Amino acid sequence: MTKIDIVKQVAKQVGITQPVAKKAVEAVFEAIKNNLAKTTTPVTLRGFGTFFTQYKTARMGRNPKTGKPVEISARLIPRFKPSDNLKDLINRKDS
Repeated sequence: MTKIDIVKQVAKQVGITQPVAKKAVEAVFEAIKNNLAKTTTPVTLRGFGTFFTQYKTARMGRNPKTGKPVEISARLIPRFKPSDNLKDLINRKDS
């Protein structure tokens, strides 16, 4: 599923035009990205999951082509933890 597919579904479900739905979807994604870039505060969407950043310490790695050691710098990486509701929905068994 791509962003345009999400826009189409939002437009259909809410009963708005696709350009308006596109602005809304992009605004949500921008709000999540901006929060993760500027703060360490997680973004929690109840019933869906939590977006957060995780600190990775500096470490030594290896260049796969040459085999030489390479220092990998410390950084923040984005993470997502699905909610229990989302996990249950995905793993639901229809008997």
